[in-house]
Amino acid sequence: IPKESSTVVKHEIFLQIENLFRDPSLGHLPLSHAIRETILENPSQSIEEISQGVFTRFKIHAPLCSLPIYLIGELLLSTPFNDPCLPSIVFSFLALYLQEIQGTAIGYRYFDVHPFVEMISNLRKRLVEASEFHTDSISQGPQVVGISSREISLASLLWTAALWLEEPRVHDARSELVYLPPQYGPGLLMKIRSGDDSDWKSLIEAVNFQQKLLASAKQWVSLFSLPMRNMDFCYLTETRKPIFLEAPHDNHLIENLTGTDEKFPSKEMLVSADIPAVCRPLISEVILAADWQTSSLAELTQLDINYLEVLPDLYQNVSHVIEITASCGTGFRGHSCQAPARVPVDIQLRTKIPEVFCTLSANRNRYQEIRTNWSNPQRWVNLGHVAYTLNRMCELLADAHQNAILETDKEQVRKQGEALFFSIVTAVTPSVTAFAPTSRIVVDLVEKLAGMFCSETASFQHLDVSIRYPTLAPILAPYFHPNAQQDDFGEMYTLVMQRLNRGDTSFAFSLLSKFNISEYAARCDENQVTDLISTLKSGLFSLAGDIEGETNVDFDTPNNDESKELVKDILTRHACDVLWTNPNISAETITQTFLHVTTQGDGFGDAWSRIGALFDKFESGMIKSDVIEDVIKLLFGHFANTRYEEDFFTNGPWPAVLPTIAQILSTLLDLLLIGDSENSIQEHLELTFYGSRTFFKT
Repeated sequence: IPKESSTVVKHEIFLQIENLFRDPSLGHLPLSHAIRETILENPSQSIEEISQGVFTRFKIHAPLCSLPIYLIGELLLSTPFNDPCLPSIVFSFLALYLQEIQGTAIGYRYFDVHPFVEMISNLRKRLVEASEFHTDSISQGPQVVGISSREISLASLLWTAALWLEEPRVHDARSELVYLPPQYGPGLLMKIRSGDDSDWKSLIEAVNFQQKLLASAKQWVSLFSLPMRNMDFCYLTETRKPIFLEAPHDNHLIENLTGTDEKFPSKEMLVSADIPAVCRPLISEVILAADWQTSSLAELTQLDINYLEVLPDLYQNVSHVIEITASCGTGFRGHSCQAPARVPVDIQLRTKIPEVFCTLSANRNRYQEIRTNWSNPQRWVNLGHVAYTLNRMCELLADAHQNAILETDKEQVRKQGEALFFSIVTAVTPSVTAFAPTSRIVVDLVEKLAGMFCSETASFQHLDVSIRYPTLAPILAPYFHPNAQQDDFGEMYTLVMQRLNRGDTSFAFSLLSKFNISEYAARCDENQVTDLISTLKSGLFSLAGDIEGETNVDFDTPNNDESKELVKDILTRHACDVLWTNPNISAETITQTFLHVTTQGDGFGDAWSRIGALFDKFESGMIKSDVIEDVIKLLFGHFANTRYEEDFFTNGPWPAVLPTIAQILSTLLDLLLIGDSENSIQEHLELTFYGSRTFFKT
């Protein structure tokens, strides 16, 4: 008996099968009453343990109550002939029975083994009796329009089903028995094996069928008033439409009845449901488990401190001092004593011994209580159910998105998946990410949803979530692409750079690599490019140090040097993207910035090779002549106006950088010479020798 179930067929199985197993010594006490009483007597036991105990008590063979083919077979044996659910139950049984494995029906392999041989005989007999019942009702009942043909078809189908259980040759789709009408031959068999139940649906009286299901649901709720059972009842009685799928028609009721897997939440419900409302109780369960663990750890730490505080009261005023080791000794998972491990105390017996012992005893009892609560299986069962439900929701949405044909349907499913993504990450508390079991649940879900539904352009909402959970930033945020709101892209880039300026290097690395600066810079106006360059400068300066040469070492990773190098590479690439798309606006400023950060000696020498390769790509006319002149003067002037130490050309960053800068100057002078008239050759030569003193030394 599953702990949680939302399929009507399992309700029916439970309610019907309890009448088959009764213990004479208990006065024919039904199975459900025994389980309910056991739950009241042992509330700490799981539903699986309780069910197993009751099965043992009633001498019920455990496998019989776990296999769907047996459960539905028992349900078929106990269903009245005039029950409106009978056609659907027969179809459900045949759909399992007739499935083939290596040319043999599953039903033959299953019921050919003791103790199931007698059961298959009873099933054949039951189907024959049901067929005769409906045959007799045709001749004895009043002549009502439509009833006669329905009874005839149902009687024929039931008789055919009995033959299928008795005659192996019927299972051969190529054989057509002479005593079967054509409509009940191989064609019908193939339809059942493919899951087509149209022949059986047409025989169900919709009104009586729905009344039967509602009565069954009410009985179920009267037996077990658990939250999920109430949820099932609300779903069936259509009393709670906002959260769950809208009221089902008869076809959906048939589908629910014949299902043997969990149907809640269903794919159709998720596509149209209020996702935050559905997730709220599930996320609350995760937060509750994490908060309980956090509070328990805090309480255990306080108990450790109390334990250490009372020890000195046992001893006082003795000439020598010893060290007493204190340990809670709880074995509590994830707990480590935060109090000092050794306490120097003076030894002397005092009169406060009874009071101290009472304190220690109370602490010990509280330790034991916390350990007992921790090992409570129900706490972990609930958490496991939540994890299963949320993962099932992810799988159903992914399947719906993959199978959607229309773009509008795909977009609707994508929005639902993104809503589920934000419902999870925005509700998570720090205690959830700090507690290993809940953290694994959340991280796995976030990775799945981010990969499936959050691959579009990132927004402020993505960025906000990433800032709240920086360790999850690589999977929380998709790529940042410029859109119609250009200002949004620039503002988000500035926000990430501000985090870098505060030393959050790993967070900055996770997000900066996702910004498409090349596309953004190509679409910017002059003011936006200027703001972007200013933002880049702040990030580069934060990595190199301030203007006085002090290096910023406030980084959040153990190996911050490695993290810094990764971010430097990203910012250099972004600077080159801006330089390539807007050379006339950015060339002088970017060159000046890299001269400054290289002077700080913080490892930006490698950036010059990338800048030099970029300048080599420029052709005549791509950069204005006055801009080229300004860059040349800037490079020469930087070295001509600098007071060099004796080891300037042998130590520091410049020996490796100067050849690259010389190549950049050569490229720029060539571009300038090609673009200008012959009258300016003298000016070009003067500019060339402007910084000759420095470069002749190299």
